[in-house]
Amino acid sequence: MGHHKTVKKVRAKTPINRYRNVNLSQRNQAFKKGKVFKVYNYDYSHGNNLHKHGVLRYHVAGGYITGNQKYVKVIG
Repeated sequence: MGHHKTVKKVRAKTPINRYRNVNLSQRNQAFKKGKVFKVYNYDYSHGNNLHKHGVLRYHVAGGYITGNQKYVKVIG
């Protein structure tokens, strides 16, 4: 897999939502395009289920946002 730099901040490319849990099922706030988030950690959806593929999520203050590069850009 190699070595990867730890993500410190991401910027929203489009309007995105923040969610309370890693599976993005409980929305708690919406943010405009251009919002910068400090990333504390990352996780994958369905982390304990071996029958489903997990999707990258970033843990930010107050919840989780998507890690999809279509919606967020890593800036640091």
